[in-house]
Amino acid sequence: MRLLRVGAPITDLNTVRKHLSQVKGGQLARRVAPAPLITLVLSEVIGDSPEVIPSGPTMPDPTTYADALAVLDYYGVRAAVPQTVRGHLEAGAAGQIAETPKGGEAFFAQAVTRVIGNSRPALDAAAHEARTMGLSAPAPPARM
Repeated sequence: MRLLRVGAPITDLNTVRKHLSQVKGGQLARRVAPAPLITLVLSEVIGDSPEVIPSGPTMPDPTTYADALAVLDYYGVRAAVPQTVRGHLEAGAAGQIAETPKGGEAFFAQAVTRVIGNSRPALDAAAHEARTMGLSAPAPPARM
């Protein structure tokens, strides 16, 4: 994706991805409603925020189609992305396509999300191994 090539952070990539996917950005939760939903998450992101692991398919999405277009504009890639992508995002920003689910949608009341693991054990093991080899290994972030 062009955003990767220009160095956009994962949060900006996910803002765009959530508005191009049929499941990301809470849309999976919308699709399974009214069934109860339990999401068990293995996190790969610092902070373990379910909204961004990976692009929050069962979580409310605080971003909008307009935000996705703003990301493309900020990095100067709007004209370079395929017309189908640009057209989809522009139609969404114009209200012609339903926005991703936001907080307060009734179906989220039946959704439970639990982070059941993250990269902390792997980071701790790598740091331990480095130290046994006589290498310096900084402590991983306190919150993983």
